[in-house]
Amino acid sequence: MTNQLGQPYIPKRKLSDDSARDLKKIEDWIRNYKPSKEEVEEPPTTTTTSNEDLEGRIITSDDYWTIQNVNYQGKIQPLDLSKELLPRREFNDLMEYVKKAKVEDFIAISMRDTYSLFKAVYESKDKSKEEIRSFLKGSMENNWLKITTVIQHRLSGKDQIIHDYSLPNQEIINQRFVGPDELVKDSNDFELYNHLLGSKNVNEINEIFNWITGKDLRIYRFNFIKDDFFRVGCLHLSDYSGLFFNNLIHHNIPSLGVRLHKAGNKISFRKDVDDENWKSF
Repeated sequence: MTNQLGQPYIPKRKLSDDSARDLKKIEDWIRNYKPSKEEVEEPPTTTTTSNEDLEGRIITSDDYWTIQNVNYQGKIQPLDLSKELLPRREFNDLMEYVKKAKVEDFIAISMRDTYSLFKAVYESKDKSKEEIRSFLKGSMENNWLKITTVIQHRLSGKDQIIHDYSLPNQEIINQRFVGPDELVKDSNDFELYNHLLGSKNVNEINEIFNWITGKDLRIYRFNFIKDDFFRVGCLHLSDYSGLFFNNLIHHNIPSLGVRLHKAGNKISFRKDVDDENWKSF
């Protein structure tokens, strides 16, 4: 130790041998002390992730993707999309399966909810959306994908768009459906697509399907039958991205598998429609 003038410090009172040794240890420690890296560097700045950052995030699991911000049955919530299609079933069997599904089961959903799912993937900034886009394109190209939306055509009165047919959350919308097959982007029938897909913006609808498949969206109505008829909705990719309404009721074809994310932990069927609505055809 030194005094203020730089001279060695001489204690006024003689230290005991033990105290002298302790003092020397302290002096040696001070002389040889080197601060650690943690003491020299400033602690890293921590950042928090806001809800806005999470809205477009896609979480990839082994068997499914979790997609945020999907307008599912009128409520914004995350959905899980299975990386495998549901098994091939006839339409009646598919609807029975969906009706009896457990919380952890993947199910088929309506055309309107399917479009909401596609839109959420399209709007996401997550890089994983390319993997989903490829899966959707391949699934539509190699299969007819059956959904839970059907069309009931009536010669007298308005046609009916029926989402989630025969399920407790079934929704019936009176809407004229008869008309020519058409490219959706060229249509002026905005109410039809609003009731069918949940959006009047035909250009945006076409843009989203074109992003998935690389082809414009066309609706195929199969209006050549003159009697009342019942048509099941399907998605398929051929010359165009296709919204098909045909008579594949008894054909065994697959569906996209979707479920509410496990955090939600419940399939949200409305309670204002009872089980008596179930019909077989």
